[in-house]
Amino acid sequence: MATNNYATTQDFLDILEVKNDMVILKNGKVSAVLQLNSINFELLSAREQDSVISAFAGILNSLNFPLQVVVKSRAMNIEKYINKLQKIETKITDPLLKKQAVAYRNFVSNTIVVNKVLDKKFYLVVPSGYSEYENLGSGPFEFFSRLLGNQNKRATYVDIDGAIQRARADLTPKIDTLVREFEKIHINCRKLGTEELIKLYYECFKEGVEKSRLSTNFEDYKTPIVQPATL
Repeated sequence: MATNNYATTQDFLDILEVKNDMVILKNGKVSAVLQLNSINFELLSAREQDSVISAFAGILNSLNFPLQVVVKSRAMNIEKYINKLQKIETKITDPLLKKQAVAYRNFVSNTIVVNKVLDKKFYLVVPSGYSEYENLGSGPFEFFSRLLGNQNKRATYVDIDGAIQRARADLTPKIDTLVREFEKIHINCRKLGTEELIKLYYECFKEGVEKSRLSTNFEDYKTPIVQPATL
């Protein structure tokens, strides 16, 4: 009797393993992911905006290795904030202050409904072992490029520990350079750890799951069938 071999989600991803704060791809490459904080560009003066743009262009022009910039947008969930406001309202005894508190809560709720507020997070993907003959589009987010018809060749076998050891010596100076350069324009870079990387990719490929329902045990994300934690 013939058996049906169904492909798992992992078969369609280019990520082989996430280990030692690095992402190992099925083509043998290794990448690190940095998370950046944001600055309120609109509140800057025209002169300050020009200065930031010039400094950012200078950073990009000074790099001798490729860099992948990822912007992750997600609708902001303010349910906890609204609940907090409601609890504060119950403790207010002054009628006028209570009325203002209710008006503020309604204003926030209506603003979110009318104007969709997005929570944006910014990441830099730093690959190791780049040469001018390699594919510039390669990276841990290659899955999205494959949807457009571009697929990387996958190695038949990858020595994970060996790849990590070689990549660490190559990635460390790259990361130090980026952290130092972005600090000049008051943007902090932070390298994501193993658990943070796993959760990041899980959220990317399973957008419908709320953060509150994500499992706290990152080993759960490596199972063949991934289910959100029960409340």
